[in-house]
Amino acid sequence: MRIVNISIQAENADSLREAASELKDSGIDVDIFDADYRDLEKSPELFEDLVRHIGLADMVVIRCMAEPTRFSRYSRLEPVLEQCRSPVFLFSGAAEMRPLYRDVFDGTDRDYGLLCQYLMYKGKDNEKGLILWLNERLGGPAIPVPAPVIPRQDGIYHPDCDPDISLDEYVRRLDPSRPTAGIVMTQTDWMSGNTEHIDAFIRGLEEKGMNTIPIFYSHLAPPEDGEKGLPIFIKKYFMHDGRPRIDVLLLTISSSNLVHSKKGEGTGFDVEVSRNFYKTIADVPVIQALCVHNKWEDFEEDKAGLDKHDITILVIRPELDGQIMGVPIGCIGKDGGKKLMPLAPGIDHVSRMALNWATLRRKKPEERKIAIIMYQPRDDSSCIGSSGGLDVQESVCGMLRTMSEAGYRVEHVPHNGDELVQELLKGVTNDLNWISPKEAFEKAAGVQGPKEYGRTFRSVPRFNQERLVRSWGEPPGEVTVLEGNMIMPGVENGNILITYQPIRALGEQTDALYHDPVIPAPHQYLGFYRWLKT
Repeated sequence: MRIVNISIQAENADSLREAASELKDSGIDVDIFDADYRDLEKSPELFEDLVRHIGLADMVVIRCMAEPTRFSRYSRLEPVLEQCRSPVFLFSGAAEMRPLYRDVFDGTDRDYGLLCQYLMYKGKDNEKGLILWLNERLGGPAIPVPAPVIPRQDGIYHPDCDPDISLDEYVRRLDPSRPTAGIVMTQTDWMSGNTEHIDAFIRGLEEKGMNTIPIFYSHLAPPEDGEKGLPIFIKKYFMHDGRPRIDVLLLTISSSNLVHSKKGEGTGFDVEVSRNFYKTIADVPVIQALCVHNKWEDFEEDKAGLDKHDITILVIRPELDGQIMGVPIGCIGKDGGKKLMPLAPGIDHVSRMALNWATLRRKKPEERKIAIIMYQPRDDSSCIGSSGGLDVQESVCGMLRTMSEAGYRVEHVPHNGDELVQELLKGVTNDLNWISPKEAFEKAAGVQGPKEYGRTFRSVPRFNQERLVRSWGEPPGEVTVLEGNMIMPGVENGNILITYQPIRALGEQTDALYHDPVIPAPHQYLGFYRWLKT
């Protein structure tokens, strides 16, 4: 038999191939043509090859995360599918989408429901069921069509542990003196063995001196105590007697989990604060560890970095949940398969982030040092805190008030935004046009001399050094620099530094360069953010 498998933001045919391999001894020989929508969009030749294989196929399976129209050439594919004489089965991971595409499949409702369950529950055993259903339809060897297999919905996954280890057994392995990171991965990755990047992530965190509690879960798990989705498993694995077992939560799953948890309760991304289970249940820092389903060469060589789809589901939607953005820890390897390969620099970066956030959480509020960075688009003090009509100054006052009440060391809380601005103008901003070097050095939050910045500059890769010099001259450049010294703006208020995002350029250059995707930020970005860490 011949099966065509098309993946649209969904898993490929790896499990289907494993199932076919095991059925070969039973006299069932399966030829599989598998195509991912991204490859089809890039290659007209591959699309034509797909059309040819559909004409020869005994069955066409289309797996979608949501709607098939996310494949830009789907409209060109529809007439081909309509002319196909073999069964075409389109499965969407979004239950609300399935009725819209039910008529693509010409079988009975019973068969449609059975095939939906096979693809929904996934795994090799359910892929066998799909093949055996087709085998029976084609009059092949007399092998019964099995019932769908419902896999484990959740569990602990650690490369060094028994797959069936209990939570109590696992917790006894942990060192209570170390900070602990909770890691969340999908049940799909666990079932398919897509864990190489997760294994490396776990090792990276543990090498930094952290405990890890890595779990997998399925969004199909039934509700418990009025909760559904991820909140169930945060309570089950990461909480004990109402207190968190973890100091930081690391998510390798995509999109908005707050929105997913309220499915069936309306649409949109407006989730009430009271429904933010990250805050109301665990109340620990939540970091997004990006898992990029792009090929290695696309991710490594493309100047744009993440594509539009990845930006949406890996960055924008998680940010709506309030996640702290990490960097990619895995992407598709050069072989083009769906399994991710680890990205060592990203794993090291996110592991350090996790350790730092966990350490900060264990500090008393009065010992924490905080920087509040306001936006100043150009070297003009009249636009400090400018942000598209938002009242940033009043927001900062509110933050200072809340932090003071929470025990942070705040020496003074301004009554309102106007008072805050007057206090800020007594210090140094990114506008050095009307201030003498002597006054700037006295009032600045910090000064980075040429020797100090020289060490910082030489610490970055030569490639980055060359780009900085080509765009902005020899270090330290000219942006917010006086007499060869880099001026760090801002005003200290107890343990709180209120400062400004470095400006993108000087004067008329600002608008032209602000959104340029190629020219790097000036020297001050590097100097400022490295100085901020000290």
